[in-house]
Amino acid sequence: MVFENSALTASLTTDGEDVRTVRYQWLADGQVVATTDGATFYPAEQQVGKAMSVKLLYTDPAGAAHQVDGSNSLSVLDVNDRPTGVVWVVPAETDPNLVHVFNGLDDADGVGTVSWQWKVDGQAIAGATGTDFTMTPDQVGKKVTVVASYVDGRGHAESVASDDVLNIYNNHWGSVAISGTYAPGQTLHAAATDADGLGTVYYSWESSTDGKTWTALPGATGPDFAVGAAASELLRARVEYADNRGYVEDHRLVFGGAAADTVALNAGDTIDLGAGNDTILESGGTLGTVDGGSGVDTFIGAGLYMLHTPGPGVGTTNVWDEGGYGASLVNVERVVLGTTGTAFDVDGAAGEAYRLYQAAFDRTPDDFGIGFWISRLDMGVGLTDVANAFVASDEFKARYASLSGNGALVNQFYANILHRAPDATGQAFWTNALDQHLATVAEVLVKFSESPENVAALVGTLENGISYLPYTGH
Repeated sequence: MVFENSALTASLTTDGEDVRTVRYQWLADGQVVATTDGATFYPAEQQVGKAMSVKLLYTDPAGAAHQVDGSNSLSVLDVNDRPTGVVWVVPAETDPNLVHVFNGLDDADGVGTVSWQWKVDGQAIAGATGTDFTMTPDQVGKKVTVVASYVDGRGHAESVASDDVLNIYNNHWGSVAISGTYAPGQTLHAAATDADGLGTVYYSWESSTDGKTWTALPGATGPDFAVGAAASELLRARVEYADNRGYVEDHRLVFGGAAADTVALNAGDTIDLGAGNDTILESGGTLGTVDGGSGVDTFIGAGLYMLHTPGPGVGTTNVWDEGGYGASLVNVERVVLGTTGTAFDVDGAAGEAYRLYQAAFDRTPDDFGIGFWISRLDMGVGLTDVANAFVASDEFKARYASLSGNGALVNQFYANILHRAPDATGQAFWTNALDQHLATVAEVLVKFSESPENVAALVGTLENGISYLPYTGH
């Protein structure tokens, strides 16, 4: 008998014969497994339980080939092959206190079904036998490991432990909810919650006229705030505390009034701007969340990436920098990053301008042109007035100059705007309106551009925003 991975050595007796070019052929249960120049072979896992024998292959001086069978065979006995590879523990992306084990084990004898046992400072945790483990506050500063156990293909019980992971217990960021309405005569109430427990909570209420400089309101140091004349200004509730794990948290919630507010978004801010056409200025760092409320609101930043998710209203826009710090924008109609803007108010001025551009000129709007006309609509210029300007333009005249009569113009509107041939009823109706001076060309153009058919056709095109260059003139 010979043990797995131990040397088998063939001994050659020539009886005086001139033996040349010797090679050894090794067999397991009669099947060739290797041919070597040397006289030593190490049986591996694949030969366990089999009978090993050897044949001598050689040539004589005349060059004739000969083969001699070995005189005996030896059975290969199993030796436990220890596991190779590792198991390692990594934090989950969704919760920094949740850790997950990855199995990188290998075993020449075969890896059986693996069971897991989590330990803290070497002590097994009852019931912690899955691939995930949630570290708890009482384990702060202790070493967390997981042990993988299995029975290999040869019946050997194996176990491998991960490296230690020090449980530092990551902070669960708390939250502050404000109840009530920011309006004269109303009362706001701030309530903080934190999964790590609340220490002493400090409140302050502040006002600002420019959204950058904040002034503490005298005597406003409790969770309740009675709204007075300050409703015409920006209001900020500031809530500070150290939680029961020692993490200091500073929550700032900004409220806007009915006027057009401008506010700087600082690290950790939560902003609720209410009514008005508001402007939010990105100030860098770990940003917060913004609810623009009603009106047409604009976020201005630089060096940020953007991802828009269509949804109710204007959807949700997330912006972030290369460090992963970002802000979540809800009810914010415009996002300007650097010099380029994206408008999400497809049911408002931006959508109207885009549809009218495409209707009049049968093309995608250029960023500068649509930026100018969005600004005019924002200022209260009527859509028909914009259409009149389009109809009077050289581009419009050049596109439709070759047409003869109102009927041909209506046919071209159907083709350019709705991308179909006119139905007889519609063609007759609009041609008659123009012939009888019941509507101008600009008015008919607006009817086509804002028709339910055209609006529905452009939903997919506009749902991720409209590119434009913000117009900075007057």
